[in-house]
Amino acid sequence: MSHLMHLNKDPFDRVKKGLKKIEGRLNDSKRQRINVGDEIIFVSREDNEELKTVVTDLKKFENFEEMFDKTDITLWATKAVKKEEFVNSFPYYASEEIKENGVLAIYFKLK
Repeated sequence: MSHLMHLNKDPFDRVKKGLKKIEGRLNDSKRQRINVGDEIIFVSREDNEELKTVVTDLKKFENFEEMFDKTDITLWATKAVKKEEFVNSFPYYASEEIKENGVLAIYFKLK
């Protein structure tokens, strides 16, 4: 199965360079359909450039704080990131949505 996900310029460029290998998302009904081996097409919000990737692992967490504590931050970022900065990088998810659904760390590799 193939899934489409949009990314801002900085995370898209890090995926393109092979520096970002995990994508964090709300574990809503859309993300619950993702399986290991599926394709994710990341689309740049800046210019609609596409990158094809393959899901290599999925890990569920109660919230982004737990995700930060239990994943290797070097797979997310190219610099040291504090927990608060990481958690605040997901402003589009309401705390009620996170409590209800949890969050998902999607591990992937470029195709």
